[in-house]
Amino acid sequence: MEAGLIEGIYLEGAVRASDGSYTLRGSSIYYDLPNNQAAVMDAVLRTYTRTGRRLPVYARAEELRQVADDQWEAKRATVSTSEFFTPHLSIGLDRVTITERDDPAGGSTTWVKGDGLTMEALGVPFFYWPSFEGEADSPPLREIRSGYERFKGLGVSTEWDLFKLLGLAKPTGVNAELLIDGWAERGPAAGLRLDLSSIGGVSGGGRIDAYGLYDFGGTDRTSAGVDVSIEEEMRGQVVGEYRAALSADLYLEAQLSYLSDETWVAAWRQREYESRREYESSLYLNYSPNNTSLSVLARTQLNDFMSNGWAIASQPYFVEKLPEINYDREGDDIADVVTWSSTWNFASMRISPTAGTSNSLGVRPETFGITDGDIPVKDLYANAGYEDDAVQRFYTRQEFAVPFSGEGWAAAPFVFGRFNGYLDGNDEAYRRQQSLNPDLGDYGVMLGGGVRASTQFQNVDNTARNRTFDIHRLRHILEPYTTLWYGWDSQPDGAFPLYEQRVEGATGGTAAQFGIRQTLQTQRGGPGNRDSVDMLVLNYGAVFNDGTDDFQRTDLIGPNGRPNLYAWTQSPYPSFERWEPELSQWGSHAYGSALWRVSSSLNLAANGLFNWETREVYDFSGSVPTTRTMSGLLRGSTGVELIHDPDTTSYVEYRYLAASDNELLQAGLTYRIGRIYQIGLGPQYDLRRGEFRSASATLRRTLPDFDFLVTVGYDLIQDETTFGVKLSVPPQPGVGFPTY
Repeated sequence: MEAGLIEGIYLEGAVRASDGSYTLRGSSIYYDLPNNQAAVMDAVLRTYTRTGRRLPVYARAEELRQVADDQWEAKRATVSTSEFFTPHLSIGLDRVTITERDDPAGGSTTWVKGDGLTMEALGVPFFYWPSFEGEADSPPLREIRSGYERFKGLGVSTEWDLFKLLGLAKPTGVNAELLIDGWAERGPAAGLRLDLSSIGGVSGGGRIDAYGLYDFGGTDRTSAGVDVSIEEEMRGQVVGEYRAALSADLYLEAQLSYLSDETWVAAWRQREYESRREYESSLYLNYSPNNTSLSVLARTQLNDFMSNGWAIASQPYFVEKLPEINYDREGDDIADVVTWSSTWNFASMRISPTAGTSNSLGVRPETFGITDGDIPVKDLYANAGYEDDAVQRFYTRQEFAVPFSGEGWAAAPFVFGRFNGYLDGNDEAYRRQQSLNPDLGDYGVMLGGGVRASTQFQNVDNTARNRTFDIHRLRHILEPYTTLWYGWDSQPDGAFPLYEQRVEGATGGTAAQFGIRQTLQTQRGGPGNRDSVDMLVLNYGAVFNDGTDDFQRTDLIGPNGRPNLYAWTQSPYPSFERWEPELSQWGSHAYGSALWRVSSSLNLAANGLFNWETREVYDFSGSVPTTRTMSGLLRGSTGVELIHDPDTTSYVEYRYLAASDNELLQAGLTYRIGRIYQIGLGPQYDLRRGEFRSASATLRRTLPDFDFLVTVGYDLIQDETTFGVKLSVPPQPGVGFPTY
C-alpha cells in the first residue's frame, strides 16, 4: 500500500508519541493524517513552558483532541505542572483549549483557556470560578493561608490573579490581586491589590490596597496588648501611593489613605502600624535641575485619628500643609571663593492632634503620661496650649562657606543665618504652659558659624596574604574629621510648637566634634574574579557642648509646678548633625560603630552611644510619672551573623536602650533539611525582666507546584499565641526543587 493512500493511523495499548515539543500518552490514539488532527483516549499531554522557569506542563483528560499543530481541546480535563497522577495542585476545567501562542517578549508560551474552573489540591476541589484564561504554569491562585488567633478565630485568606480569573489580558504595568478572606468569629472580607509600574510609559511605580471586612463585632487586640470592643460594622482601608519620574528633572509623588476606624491598623495591619510611613493623602511635585530644587507639597488626612504607632508614641498630631512651597540652591559659587547654599520656604500649616482616647486608640494610658484612658488626646494638647488654627510660616536658611583644600585634606569655615516668622498663629498659651514669656515675638532669628575639616591618609600593602581571614592585599584608609560650631538664637528653646523638625527643632549652642573613620579594604574571590571589600569599618568620636544647651523633658515645668509632657523637647539620646549642627540633639557624648566582615560567611557588627553627664528621664511604668537618672552607655547593640553553608544561616543580636530600660537578646536560625524542608526559629528574650518577649518557628515544605509553610508564634506584649499555615504559588526559588 502506498503511503499517500493512508488516511489515518489507529494505535492501541499504552501508546506513546512525541515530536520533541509535545509528548502524548494514552490507551488508544487515532491520527487523521490529511487534516493533521488526532484523538487520544485516557490522554496525558506533556509539553513545557518556553519562557521563565521552563516547567513541564501536563494535561489529563478522558478524551483529548488535537485540532491544529499547536492546539488541543478536551472536556473534563486537569492541567498542572506535576507529573503525578494526582497532582498536588491542579486546575480542573469542564472545557479547555490548550494553545501554543506568541508572547510579548518574542517567544512562545503554553496558553490555557476554559470554562468551569475548579482549583484542586490532591484531587480535592476547593474553589470554583466560571472561566479561566492564562499561562499553563501559573494558575490563578497565588496564595492561601489559614490560622487561628484568639480574638479572630479560625481564618482563611486567599490571593488570586484577578486578570486570569476574569480571562482578561493583563494590561502593561498592572498586576491585580483579588483577596478573598474570612474569619469564623469576625466575618467575611475581600480586597483588591494593584501593583503599578510605568503607567503610560512614564517611569514610576506604586500600589493601591483596597480592603473591606464585614465585622460581626468582637474584640480587637492591638499591638500594644490593649483590648478594644468593636460593634458590628463594615471596616477596612483604601491606601495607595505612586511615584513617577516625569522627566530627568521632574518628580511626582501621590498618596491616598482612608482607614475605617481607630484600631483597624493596630489590630489587623500590625506590621504597617509599627513601621509604615505616616498615613496621609498628599501630592508632592519636585523640579530639580542642576543644583536647584523647587517643590510643592499639599498634605492632609481623610481621618481625624492617627494610625502609626511610632507617631502616637512620640508626636501624636498631624501637621497639614496646604500648601508648602520650598526652594533650595546648593553650592552656588561667588567669585570662585565663597560657596552659597540657601533655602526658602513658605507653608500654610495646621496642627491636628489625633482624635480618640488611649482606650479607643488601643494604646496604654502611660503613652500620654496619664492613668485615665478615657481622656481625649485633643484635650491633653489643648490644655498644653496647642491651637488648631491655620498658621502661615516663612522660613529661610542661608549659609556661606569658604572651602579650601590641599593634598589629602580639606577645610571649610562657614557662617549661617536662619529666620522663621509666623502669621495668624497664637502661641501665648503654649508658651505659658512652659513658663515662658507669652509675649515673645512671632519670629525667630539664629546666627552662627564654625568650621568643618577633614583629612585622609592611606597605606597599601600589596604583599598581605592570610587564608584564615580571606585577605589578599590590604589598603588602610584613615579619615580624621572635626566640626567646631556656635549658634545664637533670638528665642528660647521651645518658643514655637514643632511643625517641622528642620525648622522649629533648631536650637542654638556651642559644640565641638572630633572623630575618626577607619576602613580596611581587601580583595576577595578567586583569581580573575576578585572584588574590593570593606573588610573592617570603624567610626568613632566625641561631641562636647555646653550643658546649658540641653533641652530635655525634665526641664519643662508648667506654671502649676507640674511637668509639661506635651510640648516638644529634644531626644534623651544626643546626636550631632554635622551639616546643620543646629538640628543636633544636645548633650556631650561619645559614639562608635564597627563592622567586621571576617569572611564571606561571618559578619560582626556593634555600635554604642555613651555620655559622661548624668541626665534625667521620666519613668511612666508606675501610676504617676517619676524621674530616674541615666549615664554611661545610653544605647547600644552588637551582633554576629554566620552563614554556615548555603543551607544554614544564624544570627545573635544584643540591644540596650537606657531611656526605656530595655535590654533584649534576639536570635535567629534558618536551616534547610535536604532539598525540600526548611526550618526557621526566632526567639527574643528580655534580659531585664527575665522572660521571653516573643518567639516564632516556621517549617517550609517545598513541593513541585507550591510551598507549604507552617508558623507558630508567641507575643508577650499582646499575650497572644498564633498558629498558621500558608500555601504559596509558585514555590520559592532557591529552596527545594530546581527552578530550571
